[in-house]
Amino acid sequence: SVWVKKGTMQWWRDWKPHKWVDVQFALEQFSGAEGNKDGILFIYYTFNDEKK
Repeated sequence: SVWVKKGTMQWWRDWKPHKWVDVQFALEQFSGAEGNKDGILFIYYTFNDEKK
């Protein structure tokens, strides 16, 4: 089975100019056939008008 949780948050940019940056995230968690669980955390942000 697979589930995805999406949301938004802010992180502190620790270089000049120091400021809070809006970021989006997606947490994907899945279970394999043998019951093994794993997950991936994706973080998306914009830098110089380019989505990363």
